[in-house]
Amino acid sequence: MLRNYIATAWRGLLKNPVYSAINIGGLGTALCACLLILLYLVHEYSYDLFQANRDRTFSIYSVSPADKASFSESMSFMTGPRLAQAAPGVVRYTRVDMFPGKFRLGDVVPRKPLFVDDNFFQQFSFRLDKGDPATVLNRPFTIVLSRTLAQKLYGSEDPVGKRLSYNGKYTFEVTGVAADPPSNAYLDFDALCSLSSFAFMEDKQWTIKMEQNVEPGNFKTYIQLRSAADTASVLHVLRQLAAHHLDTTYYHTTGSYRYALEPMQQEHLEMHVGRATEHEYLRIFSIVAGLILALALINYMSLATARASVRAREIGVRKTLGAGKGNLATQFYVESALYAGLAFALGLLLFGLFKEPFLELLRLHIDDAFTGSPRFIAAAALLMAVTILLAGSYPALVMSAFNPMDNISAPSRGRAVRRVLTVLQFTVATAMIISLTVMKKQIYFFLHKDIGLNREHLLMVRFDRTMAPHYQAFQAEVAALPAVTATSVSLNGLFGGIGMITIQDGAFAANPLMVTDMETDSAFIDALQIRWRLRPTDPFWSADPRNVVLNETAVKALGLPADPRGLRAPGMRVSKIAGVVKDFVFESLIRKPDPVYITASNGSFGGGGTLLIRTRPDADTHALLASLEKIYRRYPSLFPFSYQFADDAFEQLYTTQIRMAGLLGAFTLLTIGIACLGLFGLSTFATLQRTKEVGIRKVLGAGVGTLVGLLTRDFLALVGLAVVIAAPLAWWVMQGWLRQFAYRVTVSPWILIVSGLGVALLAILTVSLQALRTARANPVDSLRNE
Repeated sequence: MLRNYIATAWRGLLKNPVYSAINIGGLGTALCACLLILLYLVHEYSYDLFQANRDRTFSIYSVSPADKASFSESMSFMTGPRLAQAAPGVVRYTRVDMFPGKFRLGDVVPRKPLFVDDNFFQQFSFRLDKGDPATVLNRPFTIVLSRTLAQKLYGSEDPVGKRLSYNGKYTFEVTGVAADPPSNAYLDFDALCSLSSFAFMEDKQWTIKMEQNVEPGNFKTYIQLRSAADTASVLHVLRQLAAHHLDTTYYHTTGSYRYALEPMQQEHLEMHVGRATEHEYLRIFSIVAGLILALALINYMSLATARASVRAREIGVRKTLGAGKGNLATQFYVESALYAGLAFALGLLLFGLFKEPFLELLRLHIDDAFTGSPRFIAAAALLMAVTILLAGSYPALVMSAFNPMDNISAPSRGRAVRRVLTVLQFTVATAMIISLTVMKKQIYFFLHKDIGLNREHLLMVRFDRTMAPHYQAFQAEVAALPAVTATSVSLNGLFGGIGMITIQDGAFAANPLMVTDMETDSAFIDALQIRWRLRPTDPFWSADPRNVVLNETAVKALGLPADPRGLRAPGMRVSKIAGVVKDFVFESLIRKPDPVYITASNGSFGGGGTLLIRTRPDADTHALLASLEKIYRRYPSLFPFSYQFADDAFEQLYTTQIRMAGLLGAFTLLTIGIACLGLFGLSTFATLQRTKEVGIRKVLGAGVGTLVGLLTRDFLALVGLAVVIAAPLAWWVMQGWLRQFAYRVTVSPWILIVSGLGVALLAILTVSLQALRTARANPVDSLRNE
């Protein structure tokens, strides 16, 4: 019987090529999109599931007392040892240096080097190709290379026992080779250096000396507990330890950091540990995948039920000859399985073609092996099963329930349901177009808003601590270039890392205030063309390191008078406010400007900094870069010349939004295509059903325009209703999305109107093609058999 069902379904597929192509093409394309999104979602939710001790492993993080949205996942050097000694529930701790800086191993700069404790491979389930997990890092100046880095350095030669120069100053012995971390590991590395080496490295010893207290610092600290039930007691001990430690040497602070433990398997998806991946976008793409699949299934179900009148006699005859409802339902399920199976095969083919472009658009790396992992295969199989179940359910239940006598007379069935489904499809498509338009408008606003400084024609060149003693000579040579109009030096550059201080004295004892501390030179404000509100009365203000310049937000947040010049800057023991600048954006427009202290630290960039270079608008960029590199090479440096344009750095702040808008744009086009494909199928079928009616009307004198309007008006009315429903719905959704941005656009009525007109135009083109062809056909052809 099953063989008969399959044969019947196959004959029906070949007999109706247009119907089959619409169903298989639309469903296959939708399944490809769903598989791509599914790959992304399953990968994101699988982070660190391979870690054997993940249920008992936690990382320590701190919450700023001044900004509850500001988190740090790094703790001091001694936090782990002190906590392990004081809390019986801690089995072991492992520290990971989160800021090792760049360094050379021989002639290679590792992509992601880490300094870690010697129990790293007992704490985590990373595999070692060579070496003993218990001893591979138990001595100072030992290093474990990733498989990729080992091959890059030594080719096929065994690297164990080899010695590597670290910045030409220290020698590390290779004691092991680790398998490359899987793409769904939170900790990424290509070299692991023994943390015990710090005690013998001059440039690292200060870290040990300065980080003896239990407080935020430079080390991500993991602890493994005897049981997850010990979390509360361990956290209590941690907070008691932290309460006794705080450095108040320079700033007035009393310390009220809140400490917490983050389960290891939740780190990747939690924003407070600094990941770019956001729950919001995972939810968005989950919804988008569901909508795309739903639209494709609506197409299938609408066309299947629309063809009920064609198959009504077949169904009636089968039931008259004794076929039961179960037999007919099984037959329709088999047909659905055949269509879904072929669509799934097409989806897999398209998935293979579009996987790499999709991941490039996401700027995401996923191991090839993950595509064949049991977790992803199970998710794909579940998607296939759900598709078959949903695709077959409605047609099987509806058509198998027809009365035999009704079936033989072949009435129209399910028209109301099909209309509802069509409205639903175009409601979704219109809402996605409106959402995409708003998102694009917001991104354009970000990239073109006046941010209070001139980021155009501005280059940033980073120099390390080796070049730091010579940076003034380097700056002078650069400033002498004809294409350069101004230069300045800043500790952290623009649109990247920043220093923060917490003000907790005086009026801020109960409610601390977080202030950005920008260490620059005297030329910083003028070179960046930041606008003054109150200029310093002393033109040589920057010569005194005690002088501080505030932005307008700082003046307001600190409750200072309109002209605070000459007053002490709150939070700093020895200081004087020299002037006030207008607010400028140095991070992202997603949030409002923070209070800023600008201090002129002339000659004190011993740890390295960033040279900011203002160029002429008509400068030859290639020639300038060549000159800069030539000058850079004259000075000692551990790293090759590198640069970044400020406007590129600014654009990178919105990488997530730009990336997601690009993906939403692709999926919006797909949604529109699926909706129009379904509309084309329904309109084609409806037109064919009315061919004789059109022929009669044409014989009686109806014109082509009248006939086209007759055949399309019902569909266009449904699309119009969808636009009316979608506009307020999309407006409400995007208003919610825009609330996350401190600076945002408004959803103006023209966006709703233009988007609705665009959808209506697409619908007109879709339904008019077949209607026009039918209206222009010779009526004799349609009436010949009457």
